[in-house]
Amino acid sequence: MSWNTAILNRNFGLDVNREDAYVTGYFFGLFSDSAETPNTFKNIRKSLDEMYGCDYVKGPDDIKYVLAAFLTGAPTLPSGTLNFDTIQAMGGTKWGVASNVDYGDTFTLHFVEMSGIPIIKIISAWFNMIRDRNSGRSRLKNYAKTEFSLDFVYATTRPNGTEIEFAALFTGCYPLKDPLDLLSGDVATVGQLGLDIDFHFDRVWVDDHARCRAESELKLIEKYDKYYQGKSGADPKAVFKIDM
Repeated sequence: MSWNTAILNRNFGLDVNREDAYVTGYFFGLFSDSAETPNTFKNIRKSLDEMYGCDYVKGPDDIKYVLAAFLTGAPTLPSGTLNFDTIQAMGGTKWGVASNVDYGDTFTLHFVEMSGIPIIKIISAWFNMIRDRNSGRSRLKNYAKTEFSLDFVYATTRPNGTEIEFAALFTGCYPLKDPLDLLSGDVATVGQLGLDIDFHFDRVWVDDHARCRAESELKLIEKYDKYYQGKSGADPKAVFKIDM
């Protein structure tokens, strides 16, 4: 690449500067359990069965893939603010020193809802598992954060959906809202229901570990790609672990 020419015209479509632009809109987000949270999906499934039932969910793993499939809006990564202290010097002059960093602890996901309201049911069951709307107590028999929190793996990719451009891993995630209020409506408004759900997280990691987790999760896409192209070894029911 000729950087001299690129600096001059910022044109990357020429033969000497042929580069691919970063394209937005290709991303994946999946809630994921870990060695620390092995029972969370099972607990959500149990709460879902007790409260609503859901035709989309036949087993605990289906919760993961239903949420991933209906996710249409990626999270805004928390931006850190570097705080500083201003120190007074002689004659009214000042200088500053970095003090501490402040990151947020919530992110928002946008889902599209389907007939049968699977997203509202799953999120509501997850929320009420942590704190029941009527009793204020947890519905968990063995209460611990490891029993109700999950990791969230987020990755942006190239348009082929498998080459990762960026990956982040949110840990200690759980919903902050019982979304039943989103079911309100009036006769003059007819349209698709979109859900903005806020989640808490403890940490966000942007490192090799996050990239490895994203690569592991996105193997699902590669399996589907083999099935879609008619290649062997990728039964769709086995890939998605749901009834089709």
